[in-house]
Amino acid sequence: MKLISAILFTVIFNVYSTLGQTYPQVVVIEKDSCIIFTLPQSREMIKWDLQLSECRTNLELTSNESALKDSIILNQSNQITEYQQIDSTYGLIDNENKELRKLLEEERAVLTKEIRRQKFRKWLVGIGGFCTTAVATYLYIKK
Repeated sequence: MKLISAILFTVIFNVYSTLGQTYPQVVVIEKDSCIIFTLPQSREMIKWDLQLSECRTNLELTSNESALKDSIILNQSNQITEYQQIDSTYGLIDNENKELRKLLEEERAVLTKEIRRQKFRKWLVGIGGFCTTAVATYLYIKK
């Protein structure tokens, strides 16, 4: 009976120690260390691996999108700078046009006065010539 109880104790101890082991368990097989996991642990690690690969893919996509957005922002900034330069150039041109218009208006006023003066002189010369001709004709006829 002691022998049966010893065998039974040994079998129960082996079964209990086998079933009661905690995982992950490190086992050395032919000088290599192997880690043994349970099926639920393996499934969980597979989920983690899939999540990690998904995160890496999302990180790569996000990095590419960020680089693209940065290049777009840089391009837009360059265009804004160019448009500001063009705008300032147009502002200078507008100022020059305003100055030229002022000069033209002043010159127009001077020319208008000169034209009026010349028309007045033309009338005076015409009237003077008419009077001179009339007086000369009168004196010629009277003689």
